[in-house]
Amino acid sequence: MKTFKNFLKTLPLAFVLLTACSDDNQPISPKKSVYVVGNTYSSIEENIATLWKDGTPSLLTDGTTVYSEANDIFVTDTDVYVCGSTYVSGQNAKAVIWKNGTPMYVNEESDNGSSIDAIHVSGSDIYALGSEWDTTLNKNICKLWKNGQETIVGDNIMARDLFVHKSDVYIVGYKDGKSIVWKNGVVTDLTDGSTPSGVVSVYVNDTDVYVTGYEDRKATLWKNGNPTYLTNGPYDAAARGIYVDGSDVYVVGNVRNNELKYVATLWKNGVATDLTNGVDHGYAMDIAVVDNETYVTGHVEKNNNLSAKLWKNGVETEFGDENASSLAYKIFIK
Repeated sequence: MKTFKNFLKTLPLAFVLLTACSDDNQPISPKKSVYVVGNTYSSIEENIATLWKDGTPSLLTDGTTVYSEANDIFVTDTDVYVCGSTYVSGQNAKAVIWKNGTPMYVNEESDNGSSIDAIHVSGSDIYALGSEWDTTLNKNICKLWKNGQETIVGDNIMARDLFVHKSDVYIVGYKDGKSIVWKNGVVTDLTDGSTPSGVVSVYVNDTDVYVTGYEDRKATLWKNGNPTYLTNGPYDAAARGIYVDGSDVYVVGNVRNNELKYVATLWKNGVATDLTNGVDHGYAMDIAVVDNETYVTGHVEKNNNLSAKLWKNGVETEFGDENASSLAYKIFIK
């Protein structure tokens, strides 16, 4: 299981003077915090779910008796929700939501292995998407929990992400060789199963539904079911995180280069920018855009060590422990 002064010199004097004379009572936007979730590996190479707030880590389990994985995050005005799983060595994992660091188990009494992969909060409702391995049926059962009440989405489904827009619930996943979107339980096929495919994230903006993933080894963005291929090279590529800001669509993922190294990549409206140098494996996992600034989470593999990364406007910041491998998955800015 596993980071004005010279800028002022370039401005016309009149502009500087006008700026200096601006209304002192103009409201100042409060500083937003950057939340990132992922995993840190303990000294015995077990996962520890980790939440970084503005670069400062908080371990969600002790990493000595209880291990854990964090998969997703959602932040409201008052609360921070992280989802994933916890496990004790030799036992099955248990699906969990941490609310402000306190674990809440959705099926604590079950002995079946389970995990929550995605979480979304809409108003007072908490939606969680995950899976449970049914040992009796010998099947993986995909489940949606709303405020702790479960609904079975289906069996042998690999569900990946969740988005709630108004009263509509969107789920993306994979079943029977096809990449699929569920809207309120109604299935739409994104692929026909004739070529390998997979989906990773879903984002809804007004009436448009965006899904990221891959098809036939190409990084792919589906908009309302119609695919756009972000790559067309001979090597593997996948689109992962997505964020829509006005008319701009941002996608992150990874593309394999001629040296067979994965390159963390950002696409803005289909135009690619490399975030890593292609010498070491780089993976971009998620993105958020706030006040025209882009924040991308991911990790870089170097010398057999994984280091969690945050790229702000393309500039890399390492915020993992230098003495332990770490992975950064999802980001939320609030």
